[in-house]
Amino acid sequence: MNTYHIYIKGECVTLVDVNAPTFREEEKQLFEQGFELDFRGMKANNTREALEKYHLEDEFNPHECATLAVIDALTMPIQTSRD
Repeated sequence: MNTYHIYIKGECVTLVDVNAPTFREEEKQLFEQGFELDFRGMKANNTREALEKYHLEDEFNPHECATLAVIDALTMPIQTSRD
């Protein structure tokens, strides 16, 4: 299970895995962009589950869906093939 911190800026929501090697740099960049820490220590199996728990009774808005798409793309393993 992963642990996430959740950040908000207006209606935009994003999160960072606190155990990721880039956590401190990602957090610094979010703060520089005007995000605020909204929740510490969200336990979940993945980013989607963490946001679902965060907004248990709300539907995702377009900003959250865009954030999820970017997070999913960044966390996907890169596959390479060698001939």
